[in-house]
This record gives sequence, structure tokens and C-alpha cells, in this order.
Amino acid sequence: MSELRECAQILGGSGIRVALEFASYGGMTRLDGAADLCEAVGWERCGVLVDTWHFFRTGAPWAALERLSAEQIALVHVNDGPVDAAADLVHESRFGRLPVGAGAFPLADFVAALGSYAGPFSSEVLSDTIRHRPVAEGARTLLAAIERGWPG
Repeated sequence: MSELRECAQILGGSGIRVALEFASYGGMTRLDGAADLCEAVGWERCGVLVDTWHFFRTGAPWAALERLSAEQIALVHVNDGPVDAAADLVHESRFGRLPVGAGAFPLADFVAALGSYAGPFSSEVLSDTIRHRPVAEGARTLLAAIERGWPG
């Protein structure tokens, strides 16, 4: 935690806020754990990055998401996925995410749980299907998916 605090202090001097992401694999696998670290560092310097894929794949409790205030969330990554997780979460995370609306995540419930959050959203669809398209076509596909399927 001391390294995170030091990085956040250095970056904060330039007006940059760290967005700390929890993930379904690796070191930080709990939403509550990420929130605890951000609080220890200071919310003004470090906020939680909530990714729909990691939220659903970690099985994070809805109450943990609902407890976050809009100010505690630094960024939201939006994507979709099938109901059942793949056997290899790392592979699914890197190559098998789906555009918004192409999977089964309850995204309307997710948006409702975010409450009054109106900060930045970013489409993060790590997908071989999107990756192998021309860049402009992939960007148009993701934008159309958000316009069609993002409940916010």
C-alpha cells in the first residue's frame, strides 16, 4: 500500500487521480478490497475502477457496488459476457469479452447500482472478434453497441 500511496501522491501533484481496478484474477480480486485501499490512500487521490466484466466474474456483492458513492468511482469499463464464465478466466478476459448488449450481464441492474455516478465510462472489449477488424470498424461496432444497449 505504501507504493500506491506514494504513486498517488506523485501523480496527484499534477492533478491526476489513480483509478484502482479489482480483477477476477491476480492480486486485487475484491471490490471491497479495492475500496479499502482507495480509502487508505485518500479518495481524492485514488478511486475505484469498476469493470462490468470483473464485477460479474468476481461475484462481487451488489451491496459493495451500491455502497460506493459517485465520488469514490474513478472510471467504469463497460462490456458484456455470457452467463457462464469460461474455465480460463484470464483467456476469457483477454480474448472473449463481448460488446454491450451481446451477452447476458444484467447491465441495467449494474447501472442502477452505480447510483448517481455520472463520470467517465470506457468501452473495454478485449475480443479477438473486435481486435481483428479494421480499427474504425471496431470503434463503430463498439459505439453502436453502447448506443443500442447501455442502459445509462
